[in-house]
Amino acid sequence: QFGKLYFNASINGAYNKNEVLDIQNSEKRLTGGDGGFGQSGVLFAEVGTPMGAFYAIKTDGIFQTEEEISAYVNSTGGKIQPKAKPGDIKFIDANGDGTILPDDRVESGSPYPDFTGGLNLNIEYNGFDVNMFIYAALGQEVYDATRRYDMNGTNYRADWLNRWTGPGTSNYYPRVTFVDDNENMKTVSDFFIHDGSFVRLRNITLGYTLPKSVTNYIKIKNIRFYVSAENLLTFTGYKGYDPEIGGGVFSNGIDHGIYPQARTVLGGVNITF
Repeated sequence: QFGKLYFNASINGAYNKNEVLDIQNSEKRLTGGDGGFGQSGVLFAEVGTPMGAFYAIKTDGIFQTEEEISAYVNSTGGKIQPKAKPGDIKFIDANGDGTILPDDRVESGSPYPDFTGGLNLNIEYNGFDVNMFIYAALGQEVYDATRRYDMNGTNYRADWLNRWTGPGTSNYYPRVTFVDDNENMKTVSDFFIHDGSFVRLRNITLGYTLPKSVTNYIKIKNIRFYVSAENLLTFTGYKGYDPEIGGGVFSNGIDHGIYPQARTVLGGVNITF
């Protein structure tokens, strides 16, 4: 207490470690989870991995020229991506067999946050009060399956204005093509995997209680005006609708266009006679 100022805060947090210890099938592996474009097996589990980690082919930017495509060869001199054209995604041949196949998938992040925590804050001063709860989830990834790239004529997000249109224009967004011989949009790759960390102002309430001199005069014990909001602010680098993706073991973290959590604002008056 400092004069008429009252302040109270509490912080909590938890570190998450999720690891598979044993799998009893003959493959010693479990897979599941679908992306948005005929993609399957987006998530997997092996001994030592998280239960439902992302399982994807790694990428190495965008082919800028035909010369780069011709230089990406296997041990016999053949092109590793023979159907690629400038502007297509370069995939990593992880197993070194000279081709790009599902066997080149590797662990590529987890939908489970490394850390979750919250901050509760209460402040009162001269009849005014503020209560807020801030929640954070840090270190998780999201598989962005929000757009149907396998369907012509559907809308793109505005960030696709940064797509490859010629050498040097982009080393992340590939060219836009409906043919897609290189299967940029059908391959389960880390192109679709993004940082899903976020900090969210989950609840906040602002109130004002009339002084006793006023309420005594009008013969009322207490009058408090307030306005409150839920999910008012979210700070994240994720470009989908909402970074907070739920789901089961083999659907967690796959964003199929989840409806974002509603932002709610309301106000009222509490009167005690």
